[in-house]
Amino acid sequence: IRGLVALRDIKKGDAILDIPYELALDLGVENSDPTLPAVTLLQKYCTYLNSDGSTIDGPYMELLPEYKGRDSLTSTDFFSAEALEKLQHPLIVEETLNRREKTKQRYESDVMPNIQNFQWKDGSNSAAA
Repeated sequence: IRGLVALRDIKKGDAILDIPYELALDLGVENSDPTLPAVTLLQKYCTYLNSDGSTIDGPYMELLPEYKGRDSLTSTDFFSAEALEKLQHPLIVEETLNRREKTKQRYESDVMPNIQNFQWKDGSNSAAA
């Protein structure tokens, strides 16, 4: 888990982190469909992977945690079905299952149809992989 430690007192209203507008990720509003910003991030990440690393958001992409790495252990989105069943908070379980369903639907509607056009860095086509 990542964290932050203040080396001096921080007053209410003080900025502790500045993110340039063009690099900020729009995660939508609470309780909205989280898959829309996820697809946008995936597109940016794929663009970064197919570049020489000099994209404007390249340094940010380098900081993204590894898929199913240690940083994802605290997210219910990556819990196994068994672990999710053991949670004693029905609202969190329901929200997680809803997100998973929306993610599956978004993948089937927006990602899967385009995957045939995907080309790996080595030049091979995803359909041939």
